[in-house]
Parts: sequence; structure tokens; C-alpha cells
Amino acid sequence: MATNQGTNGSREQLKALVREIILAQGNVFIKELLRNTRGVPIGVTKADFERNLMKAIDDGTIRREDIEEWLAEVEGWGNQHIYLYKVPPDVAKDPLWSDATRIQKQVAKAGFSDLWNARSSFEFPEVQKITGIQFDGSNLRLTWHQGQSWLVRDKTKDYTQEINGDEYEFHAYRRQAERAVMRFELALPLRLAAIFIQTPWGEVEHETALKEVTKTASSIFKFSALEEYSVSLGNQTPRPTWPR
Repeated sequence: MATNQGTNGSREQLKALVREIILAQGNVFIKELLRNTRGVPIGVTKADFERNLMKAIDDGTIRREDIEEWLAEVEGWGNQHIYLYKVPPDVAKDPLWSDATRIQKQVAKAGFSDLWNARSSFEFPEVQKITGIQFDGSNLRLTWHQGQSWLVRDKTKDYTQEINGDEYEFHAYRRQAERAVMRFELALPLRLAAIFIQTPWGEVEHETALKEVTKTASSIFKFSALEEYSVSLGNQTPRPTWPR
């Protein structure tokens, strides 16, 4: 009996979470979730989306893990611009890093306590938004998300039509969605830090993104002490492997 109650409770929590997603996100993002869940009809309206998702949860077709996997799939990781920094000894040896609770207190002091070790964000915000801060004792990670969509060619939906005696040919495109990710990583064992930006290159856009990272990271530790690090083509130093 206890097991059933626990299962029902988990399903109700997932339903509440799904309702938040439906209310917060545009239809194009919800359609991507349903499209990536085999056997679940998509529907047209948000009412359809909610009904189909709730039924899939009751049937056990959709679990929280499925939603998190979907989010991972729609997060683009390519075409990243990387800004590297060296972490000087005085920053790496700061007692701040000796205990995760110290970092947690700094995060709370900066006003981000709800983001500490946060689980996967389900948001597709129109404007870039910080969604998580993690520290595992060696690596600090700050994550931002932003919802984006674009058109994908779908030749199967092309058609021709005669209008007023003239033949018109219509080429179809389907709107597809993903989440752009911006991250700041500080790896104490490597004595390196990096900002990963997916926004296409543009001086103003990247300057805005860098200012956002600088402002947030500075509220947690002495970001200004980091040293910009340029990697030339002739540099034979092994490239660091950053956690995903």
C-alpha cells in the first residue's frame, strides 16, 4: 500500500511539474516534448497537450527521467565560443573552496539560494536566465538557459495550388525548438576557468553575455582575479576536458 501511495505521489508531483511547463512554455516547445515521446499523440491546443501528457503519466509512458532526457536532447552544445581564464594560486587556494557550505552561503548571500544544486531546469525563457549553480568540491558551474526556435525544411508537406489561373508552389518549413546554454566553469584541479557562449558572434551580444557572467560570478568569488588565457594554434598544451 505504501508503495502505491509513493507512486501516486510521484505521479501527482510530475503532473504538477508538467502543468507548470505547459503554462510557462510556448506551444512549439511542448510539441517537441510530445514529438520525442513515442506513442503519445501531440494535439493542437494547450488543452490537448495537457490531456495527452496527463494520460501518458498515468499510463507510465512518461517519467521525470524522460522529460530530463528530452531537455538534454534539445539543448544545443555545438558552435560554442569559449573564453578561457587562468586561475591564479591565491584564488585556487582561497579557503572559500575548502567547504561546499561556504560556497552555498555565498550563493545564498548573492540571492541565488533557490538555484543551489538545482535539478534540471524546465524553462525555455525568452530572455537568457540563470537556472542553476553547482559546486562539487572541485568544480564550480553556473548555467544559463534561453529558449530558441528556428525553421526546418519539410519537403513532405510541399504542395502546388492554382490561384487565379497561376500555379503556385508552396515549400513547407516546421518550427523546431531548442535551448541555448551558457555556462561558466571553474575547475580547481586544472587551475582553469571558462565561459561557454552559444550566442552567435556579435560584439554587443557577447559583451552583454560576458558582463552577465562577470556580475554573477563576482557575487560568489573574486572573479576579477582571473587572468584571461589565449590559446594559440601553436600551443601544444592538452586541451582541458570540461564536465558536461
